[in-house]
This record gives sequence, structure tokens and C-alpha cells, in this order.
Amino acid sequence: MNKENESKAPDILPVPRTKEEAKRSYDRISRYYDYLTGAFERKYAEMALERLSVSEGETVLEIGFGTGHCLKRIAESVGPKGKAYGIDCSNGMMEISKERLEKASLEDRVKLFCGDAASLPFDDSTFDAVFMSFTLDLFDTPEIPKVLEQIKRVLKPEGRLVVVSMSKENGESIFLRLY
Repeated sequence: MNKENESKAPDILPVPRTKEEAKRSYDRISRYYDYLTGAFERKYAEMALERLSVSEGETVLEIGFGTGHCLKRIAESVGPKGKAYGIDCSNGMMEISKERLEKASLEDRVKLFCGDAASLPFDDSTFDAVFMSFTLDLFDTPEIPKVLEQIKRVLKPEGRLVVVSMSKENGESIFLRLY
């Protein structure tokens, strides 16, 4: 690992791979992702979506939408008058999500983007809520403030943010090492 990727904060583990490596990895595993992590991640994501309390007519962004389970639920919650947006770095994940949304006849409520949360392609004060589930952990420590600043920029003044994150458990968690 090079000095650039080392964490300055001792309690936060550094992310030892580049964004391009992460993109390739998620593209490769996108068809199997639900089998690898679905049971573990989905439980916590569902609990967090309850706390987000998405209402009909809202505009909601999910960062790192993966295979689209939460994005589907968000699209159902915003109803026909709302809009759900998703951004993910992986084209493979985007394809899986498109299939899931089309199967549920929700594709007209959702706009998907392939991109980087450190540079969100949305106007200021666009979203009523932003949701991230097991995504913020994937950014290296120096980039986390940039991602959070972008979220603050695109949220409406009274907007809500819910982040689901993994406990580092002193780096000993089997889930953390696999992640």
C-alpha cells in the first residue's frame, strides 16, 4: 500500500484498492453479489430504510445501489409522483438493478447513473433524502469528507441522510476482511 492510501485516522481502516480496481471487482461479481452478501447486508439495509421514512412524492438518491434491492423499495415508496435516483461505480451492478426494476415495472420512477459519489452529477438541493448502505466504507479515509460534502450539497436544506456502515471490529471481522 502506498503512503497516499494510508489512513491518517488510527480508528479507520484504509482502503487498499483503487476505484478502478473496485469497479472491476464489482463488475465481475455483480451476478453473484446477492448470494455472497445478500443475507447479511439486506437485514441492516431494510432497518435503515425504515428509519429513512421515504414518503410518496419525494426525490431520493441511493449512492452505491448495488443490485437494486433498496432502490426498488425506494422507488415503490416515492410512488408515481416521486423519483428515485441511483449512482454506482459498477456497470455490472447497474445492469442487475435495471433488470430488477424492469421486472417490478418501476423503471419509469428511477434514473440510474454510473459514477463516483465524490463528484455527484446532480444540482444543489435536489434530494429530500440520500441513502447509502455498505458504501461509505469503500471510500478511502481522505475521500470520505468529499463524499459527505457532495451529499450535503445535493440534499435540500431539511434533507435526510441515512448511512449503513460496517463495524470494523478491530479489523478482525470475517465480513470486513471479505469486504
